[in-house]
Order: sequence, then structure tokens, then C-alpha cells
Amino acid sequence: MEYENLISKFYDLSTEDKKKEIYEEIDKIKTVIDTVSNFQKSPNSNKIIKYVSGNNDSEDDNLTKLYNNIMIIEESLIFYLKDSGY
Repeated sequence: MEYENLISKFYDLSTEDKKKEIYEEIDKIKTVIDTVSNFQKSPNSNKIIKYVSGNNDSEDDNLTKLYNNIMIIEESLIFYLKDSGY
């Protein structure tokens, strides 16, 4: 039920607000992973790209930034799992 409420609220947001919400959620996930894993190794990647309101990037550029953020989170999780013996 909570999931359905979140999705319906998200659906009603403007495109700009949706992008902002996605960036914020990705940042929260990364913070949780870093905290839980005490992630010490720095992945050979860029840092998480923060949301900037009103940027003039194309939709393609924004999607590339989001993909970069997701890859960094996945890489952090993989390092954590490897360090934990999984």
C-alpha cells in the first residue's frame, strides 16, 4: 500500500521534480551503503552527481548522469560484498 501511495505521488510530480526526486533517492541509497559497509576503497569512478535544479543539460545528459550514479552505487555494493566474503 505504501509503495502504491509513493508511486501515485511520484506520477503527479512535474518532470523536473521527478528528476530531483530520483537524484535524491539515489543519494540516500549511496549514503546507506557507505554507512553500512564503511566503504573505504574508492571506486575508480566519478563521485555521485548531485541534482542541480534548472540545469540546461539535455535529457540524454541527465540520463547519463543517473546511470553513472547507479553504477557507482552498484560498484560500492560489490566491493562491500567482496570485502565481506561473499
